[in-house]
Amino acid sequence: MSGLLDLHSLTSAGDQRATWRQSMAALARAVADEGPGPLEGLHPEALVRGVRVALQTGLVDDLDWLDTAAAGAALYELASALPLGTEQRELGRRVMSRVLAGDAVSFAAIATRMALGASKGLGSSAIRARIALLAELPIGLGVADGPLALALCARRDLARDWIGQPSTGSLPARRLVARLIERAAREAARRASQGDDHALRVFRSDTVGPAWERLLADRESLVWRHVAVARGLLAPWVPAYQKQIDDVTSTKVTPTEWRRAAASLAAKIAVQPEEAMSQVSQALAGGLLDRDAGSAVAFAWGAPRAAEAEPEAAGELLDWMMDRAPAAVAEAIVELRAELGASTFVDRAATRALHALGPTSRRDAGVRDDGADALELEIARDLERTPRDDQPLR
Repeated sequence: MSGLLDLHSLTSAGDQRATWRQSMAALARAVADEGPGPLEGLHPEALVRGVRVALQTGLVDDLDWLDTAAAGAALYELASALPLGTEQRELGRRVMSRVLAGDAVSFAAIATRMALGASKGLGSSAIRARIALLAELPIGLGVADGPLALALCARRDLARDWIGQPSTGSLPARRLVARLIERAAREAARRASQGDDHALRVFRSDTVGPAWERLLADRESLVWRHVAVARGLLAPWVPAYQKQIDDVTSTKVTPTEWRRAAASLAAKIAVQPEEAMSQVSQALAGGLLDRDAGSAVAFAWGAPRAAEAEPEAAGELLDWMMDRAPAAVAEAIVELRAELGASTFVDRAATRALHALGPTSRRDAGVRDDGADALELEIARDLERTPRDDQPLR
């Protein structure tokens, strides 16, 4: 970062541009890692002189050569290191322009640095709306939303505002919290698989822990399925979660526990495919779906995270479930397509589901149910490769 400190002493425009670009590239690489910011320890007044030159010569606005997400995060980091004054306001204005007008990737990168830093600005309605939208984006887009979700869970003040309080609110509020927890768990699982298990403590904190239990027990499947998926992703490193998942084969618990354990077990395929598939096989052999056919849908709800990492195992899981509850699982595959987008795995699952939605035992027995027939027709239309003519309205 020494180039930023020496920028004011350079007289050649070429040297200034080269030094600025080198410094910003190094800053962009550094902010991609967790931990203290790369500018901490440098005297703010020393940075001001270099930034003032960058503003006067237009170098601050010369960042098109850098990836937009990296440029935004680096610019925010630089603004955060400056003392109050004209230079900080000018950089702050440019950062907020990128936050409010940038794409999802850029927003996620800058918002993550905001959450890891002073967290100023995250409470505004505009930022809240964008974070909520980010949590709704399909996982197939590959937007790096996990670090932001984990940062929101890790900071006590942010966890209170984003996790604790909303977890007792309306259905949309509870669902948003559950989706943030799922994304945070995916990031924590990634780090744990690389030997860094520090992030696992976040989910046992005095704010996130109670919210986790509350949402896992929620009556709405739109809420609890995401926390159940988070539990499956973390189970290999948290014995208590693994013990809860083992209840999927127990006859001493209720269908409530069976279904949540089924969703967790399906998600666990993403991190321990062989062990998880073995447990699924044992649960099916033990008569789980005979005791509760609704568990087949719960398995399908955990399939998106499994398919993200292990599509072959996830496909085998869906085949098992399709044999037992084709109509219900077919509806879950519609959601799977929305999450993962078009792919060989999704197309195969959709084709299998369309085939399963043929003549049913209900029709064969001469029993008519117009509501169920209409639902199956709509699901079949959603599963077809040809886009629906009413898709924009939907």
